[in-house]
Amino acid sequence: MSKSNRAWKNDGQNLINTLLETAKDVPEIDNYLIEEILYLEEHIPLNASVIDFGCGNGRHLRLLKSQISEGLGIDMNPSYLEEARMLHTSEKLSFEEGNIENYDASKLFDVAIAMYNTFGNIEDKEGLITSMMNSLKEDGLAIISTFSSASIAPRLKMYEMLGYQNLSIEGNTVRTEDGFMSQCFSQDELKEIVPTGEVECCSDIGWIVRIRKEKNVQNKNR
Repeated sequence: MSKSNRAWKNDGQNLINTLLETAKDVPEIDNYLIEEILYLEEHIPLNASVIDFGCGNGRHLRLLKSQISEGLGIDMNPSYLEEARMLHTSEKLSFEEGNIENYDASKLFDVAIAMYNTFGNIEDKEGLITSMMNSLKEDGLAIISTFSSASIAPRLKMYEMLGYQNLSIEGNTVRTEDGFMSQCFSQDELKEIVPTGEVECCSDIGWIVRIRKEKNVQNKNR
């Protein structure tokens, strides 16, 4: 388990809710959040089954509830999952504790998503991609949203509003004193990390990566 993943697992203050509220006061971040949802609504087929890696409190699945047949959210933080189950009582939605860097799905889905820079907040990116692809049916679709380098300034502003001090920037990585790491990427970096993915813009500060699972590809056991 990566250090960043442990940071989310051990978040006893439910930072995700505070972060989402604070993002409303940072227009660049707010626009990113809006555009990633609009993208999902447009590109997830009607009545598709969806698995959400790093689901937090289930916000994305809740917003997609009317168009999907089933949604499963995976997260490491028990308090996030408890809130997700409390907020989203639809029989369509369920939530499970699991390590998204090495998750073995018990069934296959039409679409796998990892949103709001989950990809940039963990160390084992290859592990997450493998988990996502192994959770998909043949010809299934993986969708990842992540930040670009243009996000650093607005994210620093938001983190400071959240009370973080002594933030450090190492290349395209923002680090906090408690060890949380949040990375962003250029388009070329994403194409190198995910050579089979299609990369497009998500607002002015982010990217969407789409990966289609080829037909007749067997899931890899890890």
